[in-house]
Amino acid sequence: MHSLQRAALRHDQPYLIAAASGRPLAASARRGGVAAVVLDFFADADTASLGFPCRSVARPGELRFDPEALVSAADQLAPASACAGVVCGSGFERVPELISEISAGRDLLGNTSGVVERMKDPSRFFPLLDELHVPHPPVSLSPPRSAEGWLVKRRGSAAGLDVVPASRAAGRPDEYFQRYQGGRSLSALFLANGSRALLLGFNESHVRPLPGAPFLYGGGAGGIRLAAEVANDIVEALQRLTAAAGLVGLNGLDFILGEEGWFVLELNPRPTASIEYYDADWPSGLFAAHVAACAGQLPTSCPAAESCRGHAIVYAPQGFKLGPALCFPPWCRDLPPVGSVIPREGPVCTVHAEAPTPPAVNRLLARRRSEIECALMEQAA
Repeated sequence: MHSLQRAALRHDQPYLIAAASGRPLAASARRGGVAAVVLDFFADADTASLGFPCRSVARPGELRFDPEALVSAADQLAPASACAGVVCGSGFERVPELISEISAGRDLLGNTSGVVERMKDPSRFFPLLDELHVPHPPVSLSPPRSAEGWLVKRRGSAAGLDVVPASRAAGRPDEYFQRYQGGRSLSALFLANGSRALLLGFNESHVRPLPGAPFLYGGGAGGIRLAAEVANDIVEALQRLTAAAGLVGLNGLDFILGEEGWFVLELNPRPTASIEYYDADWPSGLFAAHVAACAGQLPTSCPAAESCRGHAIVYAPQGFKLGPALCFPPWCRDLPPVGSVIPREGPVCTVHAEAPTPPAVNRLLARRRSEIECALMEQAA
């Protein structure tokens, strides 16, 4: 299994990692013994400490790519003639055409812009689920007669941003409506080789509601155990989705599990934040497994998990400028450089935890997040 992963990796040239946050993929690449160039929104201090060239290519003051800066940095730091391949994470959901731009002349290790566009287009994705007999909440491209019990979302939104009650719809052309479905918010991380899928694990997602973003992603934990019947149904659905869409590499499926069953919310056709829940279990890292799966090499099984892991995002209680006095504990990652200006409710860092069970992970995450939030309040005072 792992020899195939190593065979697919290249060591003569660096890989180009482009994502909203490139640190998890970059850290996994380093575990696999390969070099990388990281282009993301933050250029965090611990990303830079990995020893790879790292640059922020976000629009000033915004959490989205600056296309010109992204393409320019890619050409400068990982030109097509000296790039082992391109791995794209989050951040491309609304601009899938950028995947084609930065992969021009380079090997794309992941789903194409066409696949991403199809998976994030509700007018195409949910009919595909219907064809494949995969359950999902009712969806409408036009406002329902009554907003009660409905949510409004924007095409290509991620991390729970732009998900609000339908009564707060803004009338944007990229909005669509989905019936609210109660239950546990879960996801499935899986590898795919274009025809088959391998489940890596089930995860529970945590919501960190903030004004204007009641469904904002706040982190989560892996190693979730589901009833065998439900787990088997989801794995079979992953197989059908992979074959129908030609999915490759690492992907994530978000779903709700309630008393009435399980219902797909969306598919993320790229490596998700949950890769950190399992990366340590893979001797060569999940970056290597992703590259191998894109080359058609899919393991027959997963390594045994040593423990459960999770993370929680810390959002700033108020705006502040990060000074040198704030020392982050070793269980914090995605660390902003000293001098960074963090807006109110902006992401500051992530706290991480490892324990024998998901509940124990969640308790530890809650304590650690509270500790950092208190330190931030003191910093801003």
